Amino acid sequence: MRQQRQWNEILNWFTSHLSTGFLEGINSLIQAAKAKARAGTVLRGT
Repeated sequence: MRQQRQWNEILNWFTSHLSTGFLEGINSLIQAAKAKARAGTVLRGT
């Protein structure tokens, strides 16, 4: 299963020319923004 996923990622790179590192970086920014938004609602008490 893992080998199949890795092979799919390699093939995806050839079609999209995006590495998973770039996409993981985007995901990290999204997760940080979501965490910051959650912290804001907790601090305001709503």
